[in-house]
Amino acid sequence: MANELQHDARAAATLYRRALAAHEDDPQGSRHARRGLRYNLAITDIYAGRAADALPRLDALREEADAAHDRHLLAQVLNARGSALDALGRHAEATAATRAALAEAWQTLEAENALYALWNLAPLALARGDAEGAALAARLMGFADRFWRTNFGALSAADRRDVARTRRRCRQALGRAAAQAAWEAGARLELAAAVALALA
Repeated sequence: MANELQHDARAAATLYRRALAAHEDDPQGSRHARRGLRYNLAITDIYAGRAADALPRLDALREEADAAHDRHLLAQVLNARGSALDALGRHAEATAATRAALAEAWQTLEAENALYALWNLAPLALARGDAEGAALAARLMGFADRFWRTNFGALSAADRRDVARTRRRCRQALGRAAAQAAWEAGARLELAAAVALALA
């Protein structure tokens, strides 16, 4: 709530650290829970504009999640790593990490993690700066927008802003008619087809 609703990454990090300390003091504490809390701390770094600080945490968690066969966390870590790299302007690496997150989520049939990766790949496609990237972005965000609202409910205000910003940038790159056609084509896709499009 502190991170997502109150937009207070510092308060969220403090609470996550307290929870992590409690788990570390408990001999029965779950390694899985500790990994999850460390992942959340990395997310607060990204939200607070400290993406460079998040990367070492995420790299360590990637190794641990892989060793523990925690593929749910692995998909999340890869996606967060993509977000951190994107925030640092390292768009090619961000795209590779986010595509890896999508592939991992799809292999384990985790629709929500797959959707997060598809959502994040749209602005990364726009960052390429060409018409092909803009058309891909329109299709991916057209899909993600429709799929989220259909399956998970209303978008948050921040997510609505992301959709509007992506749609606007696609129109600027492609023209209104072409952008709308690509958006509508994406909205008609099934999840498997959207994944195949993003990983092609």
